[in-house]
Amino acid sequence: MSATTDLPEIPDYDPEDEREDVLDELKEAMDEALRKFTDGRVRKPENEKVRISWLRAYTHAVGEYRRLVSDLEESEQEERLARLEALVDELDESG
Repeated sequence: MSATTDLPEIPDYDPEDEREDVLDELKEAMDEALRKFTDGRVRKPENEKVRISWLRAYTHAVGEYRRLVSDLEESEQEERLARLEALVDELDESG
């Protein structure tokens, strides 16, 4: 294991690919939870409790999805900034 990360060193490991996979899984979970919440009739109070549980699952999945998207965007912005800084350093050295 690397000292800078808790992830095991895996050949060809790309955390951004993993994030995309997790985002896809969260999309599926959100769709399923929303379907379970909105479909069906409520005839018993117990059913309403189950529907509320599905709504909670949906809102939790949406929150995690948004957090991962934000992390991914932040990572992309950091990479872009690093490239721009390297370009500026190159221009300063040549100029």
